[in-house]
Amino acid sequence: MSDGFTIFQEVSEFLKDRKITKVWFITGSEKPHTNAFQTNSSRICLVLSGTYEFEVRAHGRSEVASATSGEVIFIPACCWDAPTWRQPCRIITFTFTPRQIFVALSDCQRGDQAKTTTKLGIPCYLKNEGKLMEDALNEMALINRTSPAAPCLSEAMIRHGLHILTADNIITSRAKNRWETICLYLQENFGPQITRDSVANTFALTPNHLSRLFQQEGNSGFNTYLNSVRINQTKRILSDHSFNLDEIAEKVGFKSGDYLGRVFRKSTGHTPGEYRTKYTKSREHEIYSPDS
Repeated sequence: MSDGFTIFQEVSEFLKDRKITKVWFITGSEKPHTNAFQTNSSRICLVLSGTYEFEVRAHGRSEVASATSGEVIFIPACCWDAPTWRQPCRIITFTFTPRQIFVALSDCQRGDQAKTTTKLGIPCYLKNEGKLMEDALNEMALINRTSPAAPCLSEAMIRHGLHILTADNIITSRAKNRWETICLYLQENFGPQITRDSVANTFALTPNHLSRLFQQEGNSGFNTYLNSVRINQTKRILSDHSFNLDEIAEKVGFKSGDYLGRVFRKSTGHTPGEYRTKYTKSREHEIYSPDS
């Protein structure tokens, strides 16, 4: 029996017997804790058993929250949480990157670091209804909007991930593993020094081989993927800081503020200024739950 099907069975049985009772949204992106989990893509975690205790930093101070069995934590792109692992728990996490979905099943015994018992990479990305659900959850987090639809939407998002998990294309080839590794590298390394040639050199590939790898395994070009990572970083900086476009472009790796503005508008449908106006005032840099 495949790992993907095993996860599908466990989580499906869990959701058959009970409903999502609460959704915790994590907002803000102050300097991450030393042991924090932070990615450039959104994540959704379901607590299957026990208590998942996690720390975030808001308004310059640390806050600790506890999610129990049947509760969900949604972490938008570039935000972070830092599990304390002080209590036993079992959680499943879906990470939705621009070109793949990662699934991790983790266990923690009291006082021990969590052990990821299963980790899968699915060469697929959210589209159609999956993308709409992710956008809705991101919107709730960004504007701190309390909604009774959050538990239902979170469950639907998890079920959608399970459906993708059991599709025929989850078997990962050696080439796909290499592609996924490079994508994860780009999630953490996207500055102006990152180019097709530099990445190819890092992974002992020729530039042309790297381009073919992205076309064959990701159905997109290398620069398209890298730009998507840089746009996510730009969103975070626009909503949290007052840097001008030229300064942001230098930080995230675009050649100029004007070029960043054109790419940003094409990707999001908003100019950087419109995005900053829409989200800066509404983000309060705190965690919250719809029933709190």
